[in-house]
Amino acid sequence: MCVCLRPQNCKSWEECAGNPTGTGKDAYTSPGSDWVGGLTLPNASNCTVPPPPPLNKNPCIRFGHTIPVEHHVDVTITQDSDHTVFHTWSNYKFGDFSDWVNVFKPGTGTITVWENTGGTRGAVLYQKKGIPLTPGPLVVVIKVAASQVSNATGYWPPALPDSIETIAASYVESSASSKIRLFNLSPVSTSNYKQICC
Repeated sequence: MCVCLRPQNCKSWEECAGNPTGTGKDAYTSPGSDWVGGLTLPNASNCTVPPPPPLNKNPCIRFGHTIPVEHHVDVTITQDSDHTVFHTWSNYKFGDFSDWVNVFKPGTGTITVWENTGGTRGAVLYQKKGIPLTPGPLVVVIKVAASQVSNATGYWPPALPDSIETIAASYVESSASSKIRLFNLSPVSTSNYKQICC
């Protein structure tokens, strides 16, 4: 089974169903119609495999917006020890995940989240200093804070410390085969886990 990415220039999965190739922000699997959201993609077996993150001594970061709201964001991570090292992800909406970015050094960083309305950067929503920039693959997401899970009106803005999550590779290197780590960032109870994950 390969994992394929929705082309960034497609506005919806329906638009991409006839052309599931390229690089982008959301993933589905092949062969067949086993897409994460359940949409049938007849050409999924023709998809291209995304490149793996470079696994070396430096952080390789992928950003994701996992808060189920209509709001878009711009996000910048800046290396704390050298403010000339940074990367910005612009106009990300719920469900968007970036490609891998490999410009940082191990250490800590500052993440700044801005509102983005109609493609224009707005006010700063939240800034968190000292996020870990660990070597190897690192997924950084904005998510619903734990204290707001049962309060849908509290999902936005992401303004609490645990609204930012850093997820580093944590598997034990046991073979040359691929590794996968499954994590649940949905603000639903654990009793609903199978509905959103499996």
